[in-house]
Amino acid sequence: MRSAIILFVNLNIDFSEIERGPGLWIFNNKLLDDEDFVNKINRLIETEKQCPLYDEEPLVWYDNLKYKIKQLAKVIAQDKSRAEKSEYFKIQREFEKNSLAVADNEIVDLNKFEEVKLKLKCHEENICKGAILRSKAHWAIDGDKNSKYFLQLEKYKQNCNVIKELKNSDNNIVTSTEAILDEVHKFYKDLYSCTSINKDKANEILNFISEKVSEDDTENIEAEFSLDDIKAALFSMSKNKSPGPDGLTVEFFCHFFHSFGEIFLKIFKATEEEKLMTRSMRHGIITLVYKNKGDKNMLKNFRPISLLCVDYKIMARIMSNRLKFVLLKLISIYQTCCIPGRDIADTTASIRDLIEIIENDDLEAFLIKVDQEKAFDKVDHDYLYLVLEKFGLVQNSFSG
Repeated sequence: MRSAIILFVNLNIDFSEIERGPGLWIFNNKLLDDEDFVNKINRLIETEKQCPLYDEEPLVWYDNLKYKIKQLAKVIAQDKSRAEKSEYFKIQREFEKNSLAVADNEIVDLNKFEEVKLKLKCHEENICKGAILRSKAHWAIDGDKNSKYFLQLEKYKQNCNVIKELKNSDNNIVTSTEAILDEVHKFYKDLYSCTSINKDKANEILNFISEKVSEDDTENIEAEFSLDDIKAALFSMSKNKSPGPDGLTVEFFCHFFHSFGEIFLKIFKATEEEKLMTRSMRHGIITLVYKNKGDKNMLKNFRPISLLCVDYKIMARIMSNRLKFVLLKLISIYQTCCIPGRDIADTTASIRDLIEIIENDDLEAFLIKVDQEKAFDKVDHDYLYLVLEKFGLVQNSFSG
């Protein structure tokens, strides 16, 4: 018979010497349940539409609107948080007072005591839900009440994302905030910098491409965005995800789509005309997530994840949805990954069958496996536009 020993280790880590930045604001989705907040946002949007910039400089107007929404949401959220904390402490004191009275055999209004316990339970459940959301504990089930555990999990995950030291190009460990930031800047500047290509050689290779999109497909891809396109893209996005630098969530835009639908139409049209997105839509936040393999002091073992604004992702998703219909016509049957209707397991089966043919027919062959580091990050845009042009796709649709 085997016995299991379970050890509980309480690990305290001091991060006091690590300099932290100001953090990023994220819209609190709980505000969407506040009728007063919703009414204020609706009034703010209607008031801002009267501003001359709405028609004269819609891209500037739009970023100003998002800034004012952010400021209003921050003020209301802070006021609500202070009020909720004050109420929570008040209920705690009342609960403790009644509990002591019961312990001392004093007369207590049991109905009132039960009411206090119920209020306290509701507050603690809300605290727990917030901790679960921030800790990204997707496996948590409804009814989990151990808020202390989830609060600790939240802090643990935050601490795991803190980079305390890095190896520089000389393979030396650097620990100061300035030196770490310098290494991060150099690494990603090199990663995202353009690499010049030989256009003659590129065109020589691309001459092997014979497939092109049809006129009907081109017309569909080039069509102006409709309200239905925007709504389908927005409402198909996953909820409870980290937003971009503007802090506004998918849930926020879904809730106020009755106002933002027409605004998006106006902004996207202005973007197409000016060949330029708004300032906030052109910004993103890169967060680094350790891959759980390799030396944690080396940046190549971190996965960079770009957090982009919801409005930008709406545009990208609409174009992606339109391109899905032509991918099957343009991409070889031998590429199965990320193509609707194809399964990457088919590639494994094809390789297995190919090996069997080689062995049965006693053929000479080479199997080559290539894994390019940071492949998607290193795609040269000039080359990408050459490929699009070769397929008959208009560059203007993808370069805004």
